[in-house]
Amino acid sequence: MSRLIETVKVYKKKFYNIEYHNRRFNASRNFLYGIEDEIKLEDILTLPAGITDELYKCRIVYSDKIHSVEYIPYKRKTINTVKLIFNDDIDYQFKYEDRSGLNALLKKAGSDEIIIVKKNKLTDASIYNLVFDDGAKLYTPAEPLLKGTKREKLLEAGMLIESEIRRADISLFKKIHFINALTDPGEVVISAESIKQ
Repeated sequence: MSRLIETVKVYKKKFYNIEYHNRRFNASRNFLYGIEDEIKLEDILTLPAGITDELYKCRIVYSDKIHSVEYIPYKRKTINTVKLIFNDDIDYQFKYEDRSGLNALLKKAGSDEIIIVKKNKLTDASIYNLVFDDGAKLYTPAEPLLKGTKREKLLEAGMLIESEIRRADISLFKKIHFINALTDPGEVVISAESIKQ
């Protein structure tokens, strides 16, 4: 079984959304390894000497135990081209370290990013959850490949609406936001009409 990862945003020497990472980290350990004792990541994570106020990705690799923790300066991806990729078999319900399936789809597309269509439903990009913006409300696919921590936080805050979004529905939206633990709505955005189908 592939090991798992958590990627936590660190900005101005502060950890973000740690409670959501704790939830997923402990739920994954419980489901996959039967471990019931919970760990609070904030109790074990220590910022290294020399870290600046810039944006970092804290990358935790774990299975039934934590294997490594590293802090990597993070620069958000520039997205100009996005293609739809159809794959009914892909499974990424846990945040696995092995991303070879997702990486292969991105390489095959030859674009900056992809939107994965599974059983005619839009799911996720390769490293992002998706938020569809019609100019009034924000929607996110009800069946993503991975329930990301930022997605969960925004849903709980009432900022997103879960919805079944199909290929034909793309024309109903103005913009698509790409979100993950280190990326908020509005930081990586493309126009919906630019999607290559």
